[in-house]
Amino acid sequence: MGEAPGEPVSAKKPCACGQPGEYLCDALVPLSREERLRRAVAGLKVGGLAGQATCDAPLCEACRTKVSNTFVCGKNPRMDSMDYCPTHARGLPPPKLTVVSP
Repeated sequence: MGEAPGEPVSAKKPCACGQPGEYLCDALVPLSREERLRRAVAGLKVGGLAGQATCDAPLCEACRTKVSNTFVCGKNPRMDSMDYCPTHARGLPPPKLTVVSP
């Protein structure tokens, strides 16, 4: 987390294949029991989407599966790609189009 979907990864962590990871997997995964407990103790919301995080596996261009784009409107409009790692690309339906506006 911390990197925008589809943006180059600042930390040069390698992809599982050994190539430099340029992207992060954006698939939603449940938070670990420990992270849910840590957030609950801190008084943070842990249900719904707040109970999930992104996979964040480093991906190279060849290993990523681009499943959609997210269009962000407003003062700084942009388009971010949504990418899945090979594990999450198998059998998961692609996410719906997301448009975010201020």
